[in-house]
Amino acid sequence: MESSTEVTAVIPLLFLVVTQISSAGREMDLVEVAGDHNPFILSFFSKGVFPNMGRFNFIHGVNVIVLVVAVVTSAGLTTGLQSRLLVAVSITLWVVTPALEVNEYDQILDGFSGKEKDDQNVNDYFTDREEDNDRSYHSFHVHVVWVFLYGVGLTVASERYLELSADGFVAWGRVWPLLVAAVVVGSAYYLVYMHLLQQELEELEES
Repeated sequence: MESSTEVTAVIPLLFLVVTQISSAGREMDLVEVAGDHNPFILSFFSKGVFPNMGRFNFIHGVNVIVLVVAVVTSAGLTTGLQSRLLVAVSITLWVVTPALEVNEYDQILDGFSGKEKDDQNVNDYFTDREEDNDRSYHSFHVHVVWVFLYGVGLTVASERYLELSADGFVAWGRVWPLLVAAVVVGSAYYLVYMHLLQQELEELEES
């Protein structure tokens, strides 16, 4: 199947694109950016719709789009074991993408908030640790659950509805409901994740 062969060749290129884009996110100081920078090309939206995370909005958004394309094409345009492997790798890469994009997760998920143990004040140190562990750090956990469920849904829907016509073009009559659902659910995920991440980064800065 020619389309299957083409997808097999293209998907690794999409993975490379994601890793390269993620490196741009790692270079940003997101603690400094969070809450103080307009959302890059999305600045024309009303304040509060997109989090004020500067160009990181664009970086994460592009990665989401690329990975959605990877999952949909892997599931809909390949078959058998090849399809399962490509989908599994695509979803796995999507799950770990925030760890590739956000250096600050080392601090956010650890709960230390930059505090170091002081041998002369051990009680205060452990009190601070308990207070940090009570804080909400949900963005990555929400991301993992949402991406897994969303990825499974995309996979099932793509296998059922994504088809190519005889001339090699997508049969849009069958696929447009999938496209609409993917955009709506994907946009909801994006906004929830980005707002949670901004909140956590702002709390990290205040600690």
